[in-house]
Amino acid sequence: MGTVLLLCFLVGLAASLGGLGLVIVRALDVWRATRSLQRKLMRGIGDVLTKVGGIEKRVSTAADTAGELQAALARLQKSRRMLGILSAAWGDSSSLLGALGATYPRK
Repeated sequence: MGTVLLLCFLVGLAASLGGLGLVIVRALDVWRATRSLQRKLMRGIGDVLTKVGGIEKRVSTAADTAGELQAALARLQKSRRMLGILSAAWGDSSSLLGALGATYPRK
């Protein structure tokens, strides 16, 4: 009976140590996975912050460009008004010359 009891104790001890070893191995796997996830998250956050910095530069450049575009638009509107005035003057002079040409005798 003592031998069977000792054998059962040893089997139980081996099973317990095996289970404890499995728990330790799994805990180490979880620890490594957590550390890996943390590193990846930090790299990802760093990449996002870098891209946000680039976007901020582009937005400020776009704001500067918007001011330049407004100035160019004002110049364009002034040029269009001048074109309208010159076009009207050309039409008036053409009609006057056309009327003179009609009254001028031809050979």
